[in-house]
Amino acid sequence: MMVCAICCHRRGSDSDLRGDLVPHAWLANMTDFRMLQARIKLRLREDGVVATVRSAFVHVWRKVHPAGVDDFDLRHGTDTSGTQPLWELRIDSPNLRFGVRYQPTAEGELEQLVGFLSLEVGRFTFVDLGCGKGRALLMAASLGFREAIGVEFAADLAATAVANLVTVGVTNVTVIHGDAAEFAFPPGDLVVYLYNPFGAEIMEKVLANLSRRIVRQVAGDIYIAYKKITCAGLLDQSPFLRRIGAAPGSTDMVIWKVVAQSTAPAGPAL
Repeated sequence: MMVCAICCHRRGSDSDLRGDLVPHAWLANMTDFRMLQARIKLRLREDGVVATVRSAFVHVWRKVHPAGVDDFDLRHGTDTSGTQPLWELRIDSPNLRFGVRYQPTAEGELEQLVGFLSLEVGRFTFVDLGCGKGRALLMAASLGFREAIGVEFAADLAATAVANLVTVGVTNVTVIHGDAAEFAFPPGDLVVYLYNPFGAEIMEKVLANLSRRIVRQVAGDIYIAYKKITCAGLLDQSPFLRRIGAAPGSTDMVIWKVVAQSTAPAGPAL
C-alpha cells in the first residue's frame, strides 16, 4: 500500500487501417489502439461480449466527444471533471472486478451534509473510500475538516488526486494508493464518505474493518454518508449502525451513524 502525504509529496497507428476506409479524425482519437485491443480481449474473457461491447462504445465516445471541464475545475485549476471507467486505468488489485467507475461529487453536497448533521467539522476526519481524483477531499478541506484521507486503488486516479491537492495548496490531506478492503480506520470522530465505489463483496470487508476499529477504541461520533447506494442492506443489517435518513438536497445520499459498540472480535484487519 502506497501512502502519498500531500504536505511532502508532489507529484500509434496500425498500418493495415487505411485512411480511405476509416475517417482520419476517428483514427487520431483512438490512442493506444493496441492497448485497447488487449484490454478488450481481457474484458471478453472476464465479463463477456455484452459488457465488453458496452464499455468499448463508451471509451470510443469519450475519445471522440471528450467531456468538458466543469465550473469547479475551471475555478481551481484542477482535473476532477467527467467520468472514467476503471478498465482504462492501471489497477493492480484482485478486487478490480468489484469496483465502479470514477465520477466526481457534485458541488454543494458535502456542505449540505455537514449542515444537516450540524457537525463541528474541526473535530472530524473525513475519509473518502474510492476517492478518485480527489474532488470530495478538496471540498472537505475547504469545509474545515480536521483532516481528510482518501483511499484509491487506481494508481492513475490516486496520482491525479495528489496533483490536484498540491495545485490547490491543501496540506491536511493524505491520499493512500491502496485497497479500501484493507484500510484501517483512524481513531477519533469520522465521516466516512462512499460514492458508490464498490460492490457488496468489498462493503462487507469495509464494515468488518470499521467494526474492529470500534472494538479497539472508543467509537466517538462516526457517520457513513453513502451516495448512490447499492449495498444499503448490509449497512441496515449491521448491529452497530443506525440509518438516519437522506441528506436534504440530495436524492441519492443516505446517512448512517455508529450507535453501539460492535461485538466483533478485535482480530487483524481483512
